[in-house]
Amino acid sequence: MEDIVNIHNFNPLDYESAEVLFEYTNDGIYITDSEANTIYVNHRYELISGLQKSEILGKNMKDMVEDGIISQSGTLAVLRDGNRVTMEQSFRTGRRAVITSSPIYTGEGPAKHLIMVLTVVNEVTEIYSIRRELERLQDQNQYYQNEIAMLRQEVSGTSTFVAEDRSSKEARRLAHRAALLDDPVFISGEIGTGREFFARGIHTCSRRSKFPFLKIDFTVIPEETVVDYLFGYVTPDSHEFKRGILESAAGGTVYINEINDMPSSVRSRFLALIQHGACVQGDGKMARLNIRFIVGSHFTYKELQEQSDIEDSLIRALMIVQIHLKPLRERRDDIIPLAQYFINQVNAHSNSKKAFSKECIKNMMEYDWPGNAEEMRIKIRRAAVVSLTDTIGTSDLFIENELGMEAGSSDEPELSIPDCEHIDMKAELSKIEAAYMVKAFNRYGNARQAAKSLGMDSSTFVRKRQKYVKMGLMDSARG
Repeated sequence: MEDIVNIHNFNPLDYESAEVLFEYTNDGIYITDSEANTIYVNHRYELISGLQKSEILGKNMKDMVEDGIISQSGTLAVLRDGNRVTMEQSFRTGRRAVITSSPIYTGEGPAKHLIMVLTVVNEVTEIYSIRRELERLQDQNQYYQNEIAMLRQEVSGTSTFVAEDRSSKEARRLAHRAALLDDPVFISGEIGTGREFFARGIHTCSRRSKFPFLKIDFTVIPEETVVDYLFGYVTPDSHEFKRGILESAAGGTVYINEINDMPSSVRSRFLALIQHGACVQGDGKMARLNIRFIVGSHFTYKELQEQSDIEDSLIRALMIVQIHLKPLRERRDDIIPLAQYFINQVNAHSNSKKAFSKECIKNMMEYDWPGNAEEMRIKIRRAAVVSLTDTIGTSDLFIENELGMEAGSSDEPELSIPDCEHIDMKAELSKIEAAYMVKAFNRYGNARQAAKSLGMDSSTFVRKRQKYVKMGLMDSARG
């Protein structure tokens, strides 16, 4: 083999005469005998490794690895496999090198035997230092780009992080700073406050933005298959390993919706991933996964500790960066800017010029928005469809009854919510749908436009209207 050196008629004394040659080379030279005992190092090796001859001559390579003097041994790999090896090596001094270890044989045929291992050492400490400095400068450059982009968006009014309230501005500031880090982020807030939106924003502004963003919702994953789904499994028939969904997010960000729903069967694996970047996969092998975690919860950090059964170690690991999103009713300075952001989105997509009436703006400020920003987004998109003109009124948003206005002041469907015990959910949903169909038909006077305003096909509207008339939920004369 070309990676094996065979010395015929070897004389050990010849090695001593080669010391002068070894001392003049620019490479580090390290030689052991066939038992891995150190028998020679040149001065260049001392300079590269930061180690002295006096502390390594005569020392066995196994002991040097066990004592942490070197990270791994090429000599031991050669003695084990009999072939030349090249690997990275780090020293306790903090220096790094690339080494190539080669077996030296003498004799041929049955008389052939290994007499020593020669290792050539090239320092790469400076290369790693340059790489770390380059990464630092790249991170710094990304930081400044994010700052400039954020300022431009604020000046132009196109920022996706709508924030006028003081608490919202603080949350946005934390989100932009968190984007520059790789630490886990915990986002707390009521449903609809925009936890996933913030998570996606952090991912988009981070250096991981070119890699996947994966959302995990444990409420839709059967608990008996959650380990296989996330970490992979071995098929019973072919014994082939099927990779888990987490591997698809390698290099990117994983957002866990409602961390309190995480099953106990996967918590230790996630803790290992967060702390060490590695976990046991479904085939029983340890694997490294380069993933950044962001988690959301309607619980605050304190509530999560007090009201969930999640281990404290996992909670603490996830709480390095904490962002709390207040409900919309507690940050009323955000209501109108947020509403304007949503209507601008609608106008851009539909090439329309919808705007809110003064009364509508006043009523939006008075409304508590129990569903937070998500409720507002849905109501505004629906209002843009329902409104007959470019001006959106309060009735178009369907919030009159919630504001306590007089009955009959709007044609909003009046729905009564029965006790949750012993109800027919399908029948209740039919009542709600029928009520909105009546409202839409009364507003437009024909099935085609009424169906369009509700996002339905006209034939579906007619078919459902016939069904609800028979059920007594709609009046055939009115709708």
